[in-house]
Amino acid sequence: RAQIKAQVKHFDADAAAAAYRLQVLFDAYGDIARKSLDQETADITNLVQDLNGKHKADVETIGFTRWVEQLDTENQSFDALMKQRFDEYAEKTAITRLRTARGATDDAYRAIVTRVNAGIVFNGEEKYRSFVLDLNVRIDRYNNVMAQRKGK
Repeated sequence: RAQIKAQVKHFDADAAAAAYRLQVLFDAYGDIARKSLDQETADITNLVQDLNGKHKADVETIGFTRWVEQLDTENQSFDALMKQRFDEYAEKTAITRLRTARGATDDAYRAIVTRVNAGIVFNGEEKYRSFVLDLNVRIDRYNNVMAQRKGK
C-alpha cells in the first residue's frame, strides 16, 4: 500500500494513473491484515488474481510484478502451513485415544502389581525377589525420567 501510494505521485502521468487504479483496488479490499487468517488468505488470493488479471498492465507499468509474485508465494506458503496445522489438529484425536489407552495400561499395571503382591503373600517373598528387584529398578528409572521432564 505504501509503495503504491508513493507511486500515485510519480512524475510519469501513466505510472501515476496506474498506481491510482491499483490504490482503488487495494481500498476495495480494505484492511486485509485485520481479517481472520482464512479470510486474509482468501482475499490475498483474490487480490493476486486481480493483479495478475485485469490489472496486470498497471502492475507492469509501475514495476510491481516482483511484489505481486512475492505476495503470491508467501500467501501460498502460509496456506500450506495452515493446512499442515489442520492435519496436526486432526492427529490430536489420536493423542486423545492414546490418553484413554494410557488409562487402561495403568489399570492393567495396577492389576499386575496386586497379583504379584498376592503371590508374595501366599508363596513367599523369595520366589519373586529377582522379578520385583528388576521391576523396581525399571520403575525408578522411568520415575527419574519423568521427574527430569517435569523439571524442564
